[in-house]
Amino acid sequence: MPGPLIPEGWADLLAPGIREWTFLGMDRQTPPIGPTLYNNVSSDSAYEKFENFGAVSPDAWDQFEKTRVIPTVGYSAGYKTTLTPKLFVVELPIEATLIEDAKYRVALDAAFAIGDSYATKDEYDRASVFNNAFTDTAPYDGADAVGLCSAAHPNGPENTGVTQNNEGTYSLTKANVATVRLAMRAFKDDRGMLAGIHPDTLIVPPALEDDALVIRGHAQYAPLDPTIGENALNVNVIHGWNIIVWDYLSDTNAWFMVDSRRMHRDLLYINRVPFSVKRKLQDETVYATWIARARHTQGWRDWRWIYGNNPS
Repeated sequence: MPGPLIPEGWADLLAPGIREWTFLGMDRQTPPIGPTLYNNVSSDSAYEKFENFGAVSPDAWDQFEKTRVIPTVGYSAGYKTTLTPKLFVVELPIEATLIEDAKYRVALDAAFAIGDSYATKDEYDRASVFNNAFTDTAPYDGADAVGLCSAAHPNGPENTGVTQNNEGTYSLTKANVATVRLAMRAFKDDRGMLAGIHPDTLIVPPALEDDALVIRGHAQYAPLDPTIGENALNVNVIHGWNIIVWDYLSDTNAWFMVDSRRMHRDLLYINRVPFSVKRKLQDETVYATWIARARHTQGWRDWRWIYGNNPS
């Protein structure tokens, strides 16, 4: 009598390969941009709340010298942001006949595709904050009820009558980079004091990569601007812009200037449950199934780190 066509415990033997190839698929992105931009926050809760505190008046530091009484720090109310992770889950069934017919590679390729797909989705999700930055309606608005990039950001819950602007329609040119840089340097906190913003990064789609590189120049090869008489200095070399080119930006004309230090604080990615692959408990006579799942979300708690431009 012939023996079994597949070994007993075939799914156990296949499991390490499924997991390995799934994560190999995730690593196919070269390299992912999204994780480098965000404040990546681990979480053990169904949601995370972030409360912004208003600025402390610099005058508070003068009170002790005047009164010999140490003042209590007072904050004005800030906007509260709640981010609730979503559940993402798919299943991968592997038929026993693939093992019978020695088609191991087919199973591994299927696992690779699952990992690759999740890595792509993760980039799309992270880029969605930028791709919808000019939208003022839910679910793309922030805690102040306008989009990430808006001409009508209220200074704070206690000072809604004063607004600020971090949205423009400037095309990407050297002169416009200077204009936006100065606009960001003039951003105010909720008390009307300078917010201390120092932009250092341009985030652009591939269609604007060459323009961004020409504008920035290179300290070694192009410290001067050949387009201006007598080779005037290209000041953008001195500013030393960091250029980030992101394939997942959907608008070929839109570009963003950011203060990377503030971005890494205020642009939030909540990683509630990291991506995982686990085998489903079932009768594996016909097939075995792996469940791939993750829980995450993204958003921001303050807008002052960015200025977006959406030229027509």
